[in-house]
Amino acid sequence: MAFKSKDPNSRSKIRNARSCSWESSESTGFSDRVGEIPFHGRLDVFYSSMSQEKPTFIDLFAGIGGFHEAFHDLNAQCVMACERDKHARLTYQAFHRGKVLEPQRFFSECTDDADGFWMFPTDITKVTKTLGKADKLSEEQKQDSVEHIKRRTQKFNVLCAGFPCQPFSHAGKRLGFDDSRGTLFYDVAMMLKACEPGGFFLENVRGLIRHRFDEDIPVLLNGQKVEGVGMTLGCILNILFSKNPEVGLGYYYPEVDKDDARYVAPGVFLVKASDHSLPQHRPRIFIIGFKSAAAAKRFKMPKTKRPSDKSLAKKLDVKNVYMDALGKKHRTIGFTLRCGGKQSPIVSRQNWDSYYVAEEEGGEIEPKRIEWKHGLKLQGFKSRKLPSGVKLAQGMKQLGNSVAVPAIKAWGKEMLLAMGFEIPEP
Repeated sequence: MAFKSKDPNSRSKIRNARSCSWESSESTGFSDRVGEIPFHGRLDVFYSSMSQEKPTFIDLFAGIGGFHEAFHDLNAQCVMACERDKHARLTYQAFHRGKVLEPQRFFSECTDDADGFWMFPTDITKVTKTLGKADKLSEEQKQDSVEHIKRRTQKFNVLCAGFPCQPFSHAGKRLGFDDSRGTLFYDVAMMLKACEPGGFFLENVRGLIRHRFDEDIPVLLNGQKVEGVGMTLGCILNILFSKNPEVGLGYYYPEVDKDDARYVAPGVFLVKASDHSLPQHRPRIFIIGFKSAAAAKRFKMPKTKRPSDKSLAKKLDVKNVYMDALGKKHRTIGFTLRCGGKQSPIVSRQNWDSYYVAEEEGGEIEPKRIEWKHGLKLQGFKSRKLPSGVKLAQGMKQLGNSVAVPAIKAWGKEMLLAMGFEIPEP
């Protein structure tokens, strides 16, 4: 998004981050805690039974609700979820219908001209009223979008979003912001601008880290050089964390140990599912920020918990899993679940859903293709049947698109604790 700078030096600070500016609204002194802030919109339709001390969140690009599963386990209440894919919406409803207040209202279709709050909309660009052009709005259009969001969105504490990864993934064309799906990040930023939640938790693929990397063009954030990241991530970080109101939203990134192997850049962490008890690699970046500087200082990276050597075999319901058909070496960490490449030959580099296994100790080693129930376990979901109306191929694609629930839960817990919420013991 283009900007006009009053500071002659400010343009050079982000010259490497094309379309990076985001004029933040004036601070209204919103607190991190839901009980201390007003709610936008009609109070008479707000959940009257919701405790003010219970953290609330919205789930954007929700998929089948990995964020929902994790935050619900942390005693948080989802007040809005947005997902476009009709089959993923069916799965989301089947998974989480019993977790929301007034599920019949929550999962009903919400039209543009309705008076109430958004609850389960399909299109984020209708929620923001940008129609896919959030990176090209005029000042008047941005203000109209902000007012539209405020009128239709309940106040919440944490914005969760696994914004589309295809524009940054090595498996795709890597067009970044030149892909219409890549620009949907600007709709996330618009939600943050309008609602000013106490924190945000974003997830994306590892390929975003060095997308449009150029060693001759430094990435700068608040006057400091950010090493090892590309211009696309640099743009995102400036929008989220820049203290220049003509550039960014002014959120605070966690103050953590930069020598930790998971640290990538301010507010950015590289986390594997296998760091949090799941026998699956699945490296993903988490981007975390807070409205409060105090919360950012309190945040601590969670401890890692490696899966046991037998964890993969247990989740696949077999005795042993091997690296190859000879069975000379056990496989303890599984492939990353993906959307594409399903049913590729087991010897193919594209294979991710087949393993060499022995059903019994000393038994014959044979290929085994994972099923829905195994995919759920590998992503950390509770056991559930494939929802009615969803085919197995669609369900496996949904699992490949999902987040790893235990990883989200571990980092989400530290977020809520930093924001001052108490997490009940399980």
